[in-house]
Amino acid sequence: MKRWLQVVASVVVLVCAATAHAMKASEVAPCRPNMPERMVSLPGLFTLHVVCDHVLFEIPLTMLDRDMLLNTEFAALSTGSDYVAPGSVVDSRVVRWVRRGNKVYLENVRYEMWAPNMANLQRGVEDASLRTVLRAFDAVAEGNDGTPIIDVTGLFATDVPDGFGREYKQHFHMTAVDPKRSYIQSVKAFPRNIEIRYYQTWIPDSKELLKSSEDDPIPSALGFIFHTSMLLLPDKPMVGRYEDERVGYFSTPFDDYGTDEHGKVRRAFINRYRLEKKDQKAAVSDPVTPIVFYLSPEVPDKWRPYLKRAVEDWQLVFEKAGFSNAIVARDAPSEKEDPDWDPEDVRYSVIRWTPSGRQNAMGPAVVDPRSGEVISSHAIFWHDVLRLTETWYFTQVGPLDPRARKLPLPDEVIGELLRYVACHEVGHALGLRHNFKAHSAYSVQQLRDPEWTKKWGTSSSIMSYARFNYVAQPGDGAYLIPKFGPYDYFAIEWGYRQFGDGMTPDSEWPMLDRLAARQIEDPLLRFGGEDAVAPLDPTVNTQVLASDPMEGAELGLKNIDRVMAMLIPATTQLGQDYTRLAEMYQALLTKRNNELTAVAKVVGGVEEMRYQGGRGTVPYAPAPPARQRQAVKFLVDKAFTKPTALLDPEVLLRIAPTGGADPLQGSNVRVLSQLLKPSVFNRMAEAKALAPDKPSYTGIDMLKDLNEGLFAELHDGRPTIDLYRRTLQRNYVMLLLVGSGAIEDPQSTSSNLDDAQGDRTTASTQRGASRDLAYLSSPLAETAQQYKSAKGRPSEFRAALRRGVRDLAARIDAAIAKVRDVDTAAHLKDLRVELDRAP
Repeated sequence: MKRWLQVVASVVVLVCAATAHAMKASEVAPCRPNMPERMVSLPGLFTLHVVCDHVLFEIPLTMLDRDMLLNTEFAALSTGSDYVAPGSVVDSRVVRWVRRGNKVYLENVRYEMWAPNMANLQRGVEDASLRTVLRAFDAVAEGNDGTPIIDVTGLFATDVPDGFGREYKQHFHMTAVDPKRSYIQSVKAFPRNIEIRYYQTWIPDSKELLKSSEDDPIPSALGFIFHTSMLLLPDKPMVGRYEDERVGYFSTPFDDYGTDEHGKVRRAFINRYRLEKKDQKAAVSDPVTPIVFYLSPEVPDKWRPYLKRAVEDWQLVFEKAGFSNAIVARDAPSEKEDPDWDPEDVRYSVIRWTPSGRQNAMGPAVVDPRSGEVISSHAIFWHDVLRLTETWYFTQVGPLDPRARKLPLPDEVIGELLRYVACHEVGHALGLRHNFKAHSAYSVQQLRDPEWTKKWGTSSSIMSYARFNYVAQPGDGAYLIPKFGPYDYFAIEWGYRQFGDGMTPDSEWPMLDRLAARQIEDPLLRFGGEDAVAPLDPTVNTQVLASDPMEGAELGLKNIDRVMAMLIPATTQLGQDYTRLAEMYQALLTKRNNELTAVAKVVGGVEEMRYQGGRGTVPYAPAPPARQRQAVKFLVDKAFTKPTALLDPEVLLRIAPTGGADPLQGSNVRVLSQLLKPSVFNRMAEAKALAPDKPSYTGIDMLKDLNEGLFAELHDGRPTIDLYRRTLQRNYVMLLLVGSGAIEDPQSTSSNLDDAQGDRTTASTQRGASRDLAYLSSPLAETAQQYKSAKGRPSEFRAALRRGVRDLAARIDAAIAKVRDVDTAAHLKDLRVELDRAP
C-alpha cells in the first residue's frame, strides 16, 4: 500500500504549484522542487490523502453506489451582505460515487418519483429518474484491495460543477470561479462524514463589469470560504410521514406511482427530526437521541441564556407528543475541548449570529429527501434583528409596558423578545411552516384577559406573525408577547407522535387523519396561509391580531395614538439627530396600514376551512355581506377621517421640511387599492349569484358607501374640505380613473398626485421618512394592470366603476352651488373635470 501511495504522491507533486497552501488538518509542508514529497493520510468514511495543495479520495469499495448527502454552506465572506451569512446553504443534494473502469463518477441522485409498493414498476421509475453526472475523475492509482484513488481538488477549488452557487453568483453579479485564486483550506475525515473547507475567488465577466456604476458598483472579485459536508445516509431511511394540508410542515414532494389509483399520486414527506422513544411502552419517554442545538462561538454572551431557553422551551411542547427532554441547547465546544468541531458540519444543528444590518432571522434545515428526515438545522440570526424587535415592541405595546417608555429598551426586554424570535425559528428547524391563520383564533376579549394571555400568548401558534398584543389596553394587565399556542402542541403531536412499531406511512394515515380532524370542532387548531387562497381569506393575515379585525384595529389605533405622544421623548437624545424618531414614525404608519388592510380584506373575502372528504362541509365560504358592509363603514370612519395624532407638527417637522403627511396618504391609497381591485368586485358579484335569495353586498354598493363616506362634507350646508381630506379625495378619484381606463399609466399622473408625494429632499430621505413614489404608484399600477388584462371586455368591475363615477359626479354637482370656501370650490370643480374623463 505504501508503494502505491508513494507513486500517487509523486504523480501529484509533478503538477503541484511551486508553493502549496498548507492544509490545516494535515499539517503538510510546502512542496518545492528538488524536495522529497510529503503526504498525510486521514482515515475515515474515505481515506483522505493530502499532497501539497491537492486532496485525494481513496474510496472504499463498500462506499461506492451509496447515498450520501453533499451539503455546502458559506463559512466566511469578503463582502458585507444582508443577503447571505455564514451558515447559509449554498447547495444540498444526494450523490453517489460510481466506478466504471478507470473512472469514478460523482452522480446526482433524484428522489422525485417512487413506486414503493410495486417492485417491477419501481425499476421503471429508476429508469425514468436517470442520475446525472456532476463530475468525472480519473483513478490516478489503486489501493491494495483495488480501491480507486482520485484527485478531487478541482471539485472544490478550480473546476466546480455547473450551477454551483448560481443564485448567489447572480445576486453578486459574478459568473465564474478563478482557479488561480482558489484553494482547499482544510480537510477532516470521520467515520460517517468528510468535511472540506475551501476558498473560492468569484469574478464577473466583462459584460457584468460594464453594467457597474457608482450607485451599483460591481467588484472585480469576491472571496468566500465554503464548507462542504459529505455525510453517509442510512441504508434504511427513516419512515416518512405523509404531508397533510391541514397541518403546516415543510415537506419533500414526490410522485407516487405505486398506489391502487389509476395514475400517479402527488405526495410529500413532512420534514422532521428522527425521534424514537427509549421506552416504547411509556406514555412519555426520553428519546434515543435528543435534538441538540449548539450555540456557535460568535453568539454574544449576553444573549446566550435567552437563546438556550428558547430552544428548551420546546421540551414542554414535545411532551404532548410523548417525548421528555426531546430537545436541548449547548454551547459549542471550544477548540481545546474538540478541535474537530465546526459550526458548518452538517451533523450539528447550530444557532449562528452574524453582524449585519439585515433585520431578520431564519431556521433552514438540511433534509434527507428519501424520508423527510431533518439531518440538521443551522439557524441564523442577523444582529439587527434586535433593532427590529425593539421597533415592533415600542410601536405596538409601548404604552402597556413601563419598561418600554424610553429607547433603547433594557437588555432584559430585548432578551425576552429575542427568546420569542428564537422559539419561532427553532419551530421552523423542527419542520413547522408559518401558520398565518393562527392570528385570528383569539377574540378581543381573550387578548385583553390576563389569565388567557399568560397561558396562551397572543396567537394560537408561535409560528404566526401575530407579534405583540396591541389589542390590550392600559390597565388590562394582559400578557404582551407571543407564546406557544394550542396549534403548536397539536402540530408537534401530529408530526412526531409514534403510533407503534412496524407502522408505515399508509398504515398510520387513518390515525393522523382523525387527529387532524379535531380542527373541525376546535378553531384554535386550524392552519392556513402561504398558498393561492391566502390573499382571499380574511382570516389569514400577518402582523395583526384578533378574530374580528375591526374590533382589533379599533383598539390598535388607540394604542398608535398613545405611542405618538411618546415618540419624541422616547427617541430623542441631547445633541443627536431625529433618525430614530423617523424610523419609529414610519413603523407606526406601517402598523396602522397592516391593521386597516386586514379590515379591507374582509370585502370580497372568501374564508377557507380545510375540510377534507367526509369531514365538515364545503371548504370555502364568502364573507357575509353584512360583515363586508361593516368593514367598509369602519374604514370610512376610522381610516379615512383625519388622524390628528399622526399629523402632530411637532413630530412631522422634526422628520422633514415638507410633505410629512405623504406616507400617511400613501397608506390610504394602498387601503383603497385593496378595495378597488377587479377581483374583489368579481368575487362580490359571484357571492350574490351563489345565494340570489339572500342579502348581498356588491361592488356598486361599496362604491356608493365610499362616495358617501369619503365626501361626507358635501352634505353640510356650507361644505368646507381641509387639505388632508382634499388629498384623500383626489387620490380616490385618481384610483377610479385608473380602474376605469381613463388613465392607463399611473406614473404619468404624478402631477395630479403631487400633494400626496411631497418634496423629496435629500434631508427628508436621509431621516427615514417614506418619500418613494412607488409606495403610492405601485397600487395604482397594479389596478391599471388588472384592468388592462380585461380591456375591451365588459366586466363587473368596469360596469360598477362607471356607475360609481356617475354617482360621485352627481353628488359634486349638487354640492358645488353651496360651497363658499375658495379652496373647496376649486378642488371640487377640478375633480368634476377629471371625472368627465371616465369612459
